Amino acid sequence: MSTSNPEFPFELRRATDDDWPDIFVADARAFLQQGPMPESDRASVRGMYGNDDVVVVRDPAITAGQSLAGVATFERLQITVPGPDQPVVRAAGLTWVSVASTHRRRGILRAMMSDLFDQWESEEYPLAALIASEATIYERYGFGPATFTDSYRIEIEKAQLRAEADTSGTTPVVYAAPGDITKVLPVLHDRWARTRPGAVHRNENRWRNIFRIVPDTDTPAPGTEAVHVLLHQDGYARYSVADDPAASRTVRIVRADVFDFVAVTDEAHRELWRVLLNLDLVSTVDVQLPTDDPLPLAVTDFRPVAREARGDAMWLRILDIPAALTLRGYRGDLDVVIDIEDPFRGRGGTFGLQVTDGVAQVAPSTAEPDVRMDIAVLGSIYLGAIAPSAMAAAGRLWTAGPDITAALDRAWATDRAPFAGTYF
Repeated sequence: MSTSNPEFPFELRRATDDDWPDIFVADARAFLQQGPMPESDRASVRGMYGNDDVVVVRDPAITAGQSLAGVATFERLQITVPGPDQPVVRAAGLTWVSVASTHRRRGILRAMMSDLFDQWESEEYPLAALIASEATIYERYGFGPATFTDSYRIEIEKAQLRAEADTSGTTPVVYAAPGDITKVLPVLHDRWARTRPGAVHRNENRWRNIFRIVPDTDTPAPGTEAVHVLLHQDGYARYSVADDPAASRTVRIVRADVFDFVAVTDEAHRELWRVLLNLDLVSTVDVQLPTDDPLPLAVTDFRPVAREARGDAMWLRILDIPAALTLRGYRGDLDVVIDIEDPFRGRGGTFGLQVTDGVAQVAPSTAEPDVRMDIAVLGSIYLGAIAPSAMAAAGRLWTAGPDITAALDRAWATDRAPFAGTYF
């Protein structure tokens, strides 16, 4: 983008190696970190993003001081979408987005987003996704909240699993041998991700970044907490422990933070929690779970399993409406004409959507629409997190009648609540 444009007097281009020191500084400043990440971690992070996938904006008027005014990049993701075969779909994972506080409201974010959208559309991505630091920014670009998480704080002294039947045939939970962690966890996570709509699959670079604190040893890197891994043949849990800073000085309260919980089977879910709820010297467990997780129903007293918050997690933007609608499966037959408005990119339109035996066919239509919605609404209902009827009740989706609304709900319903499970 030319810097001669008086309406946008900045240099917008793709990153070079020379930009990265400033990118790390800008990221730390924007997201309230103590400082840029250590040099020892930077190579692993850099390996996740090619320079051609990073947009930077510099202010050429600044000759003394920080000229980097904006940065945005994306990660090439795969996400499970609803359907009987749990299809896995390519998605552009927007991340590392920031505009310097000195350069707000000058069109920088919109320019970066437009540039990235051009690339995503040219590479024929059907979906884009992000984790939003602020909930009011991205709807204008067509993103809608598409997965949610429940945050729990569990008092383990009171939260005990219900009496069980004979468990003599169950597989035991063990602490993973350090040398096996990098071999076993990616396989288990991939198995799990194929069972849950919205799950973000982790590629080799993502796992390398997760394990960059020396995964094959029990000794954590300086300045990091020890990570413990519980392992079941059908699942795992990674957690660390720390003193609760809000606790009284005279009473030590230790909190376990479970930051990765994967269970492919009901047995794995139950047995992993049997261990987590009996950790020695630990008072509370913090964890984020899918909105349909059965843990509160599996304990004798659900009150100590206290849901502290329900929050948005992954947001979704539909980039190619016909492709996205045909890639996912459906729970009921449907024959409607849908009008979708896309103010940012103008890639909406009116489409006939016919679903038979769970398989959709989509084609442009000139018929009168039965359904109208904004493209951000389509992103929110796509994975099944929000029912079309809920959007209709909120005044954000219009249908020609209650029968059509009910048919949309049946078709878009999923067996499991969508859950991303990976921060990016």
